[in-house]
Amino acid sequence: MMGDRTVSSRNEPVPWSILQRVGSVVGGHWNSQAAPTQTHRDAYESASKAFQGALKELRILDTYIQAIEQQVEQLGAPWTPGRIPTWEP
Repeated sequence: MMGDRTVSSRNEPVPWSILQRVGSVVGGHWNSQAAPTQTHRDAYESASKAFQGALKELRILDTYIQAIEQQVEQLGAPWTPGRIPTWEP
């Protein structure tokens, strides 16, 4: 979502991140009543495509995380933030 910060931190050029693209569209139209420019339309389209890929990867990671959470719960580990505990009174 935020791009490759390790490369950019060394002052090397990197493509815009999803967040930067969306931010440019929002910032360019915050107080405007004009139609979006072609540049902003292109930025939105590019961000949309990149987000689709990122969302697929997040869903895959979520399945792994859920499996780990189930194992941790079965082993009796204490509750951790973000993990929904099972409750049996």
